[in-house]
Amino acid sequence: MPQGSEQHAIKYQKLVEIFQHKGASECFFDPANPTDPKCNFEYLGGVTEPNLPQSYVRTGLKMGLTDQANPALHKNPLQMGIVGATDDHNGAPGNTREDTWPGHVGVNDDTPALRIRTTAATAVGFNPGGVAVAWAEQNTRDAIFAAFQRRETYATSGPRITVRLYQTWDQTTNFCADPSFPSQIIAAGGLPMGSNIALPPNYTGGAPRIVVFAARDPLTRADVANLAEVDLVEAWIDPTTGAVNEHVAQRLAPAGGVATTCQIFRLNGQDGVDTFHAGSPSFYYARVLQLPTDRWSVYDCLAVPPGTNPECDPGGKLSIRVSERAWTSPVWYLP
Repeated sequence: MPQGSEQHAIKYQKLVEIFQHKGASECFFDPANPTDPKCNFEYLGGVTEPNLPQSYVRTGLKMGLTDQANPALHKNPLQMGIVGATDDHNGAPGNTREDTWPGHVGVNDDTPALRIRTTAATAVGFNPGGVAVAWAEQNTRDAIFAAFQRRETYATSGPRITVRLYQTWDQTTNFCADPSFPSQIIAAGGLPMGSNIALPPNYTGGAPRIVVFAARDPLTRADVANLAEVDLVEAWIDPTTGAVNEHVAQRLAPAGGVATTCQIFRLNGQDGVDTFHAGSPSFYYARVLQLPTDRWSVYDCLAVPPGTNPECDPGGKLSIRVSERAWTSPVWYLP
């Protein structure tokens, strides 16, 4: 980043797009070394442009930690909240259903046959797009933009999944038992997604807790399903080596999934979660996955004559199921 531009980035660069109809941008996927296999979701992987780790959101967030840990800079110009987008060219943002998707660019892809045609090398990699969600006190322009400014936002790959993430130092209260979640954790001083973790007064040790509540899309239709998994994505500066470490803590739902889930991650090195290091910059965000459902291309393949595209056959890249998902903005610890 050019010298002097960091402060401009801190002031104006509040959000980053993690998903849209041209694919997902959460994290780089290396088939030879799939450290996080779930990065391979709606992944174009260099089809439309060079495929570099620096093109992905998680890499940028980790670069921000490195800048924060650099004594010469000691600021994070890449502290960005998460949003999604439909990127619709038909003037219909939010039209993200897999089972009724009409395409994105008018007469260029307004029929099933056009959307799965073999002559369009990249079209079959596209998807209906995502949505951005802001936790705002009111459905007004001022309230929504205020939520954008404080990064209290999340993204989904299309379904209307609900997700809330809070950080708390309370070690004992079962906030998941709160029937009106998150009222209890807010009253106890919990910080929402987009916030900075602050050490409590007279801190002498201990680990913060991250509480994630999620609910499935309430609609009943072919492309939405119960929730299958809640992941906490962690990254931190190793206090010994200075390198950026990354880890994904997984919490799987029972077979058949769940309509709602609440998970508490204590950053104490137990239960699959890594250890919080006071003095080392870090961030934490949640990723919530649905059970797999048919992709839009499955429905289009059923709507065209057999043999239209061999990729419609079982095992082809058009005959697949996907795990739709949501991503929250992180919470950061930036000493």
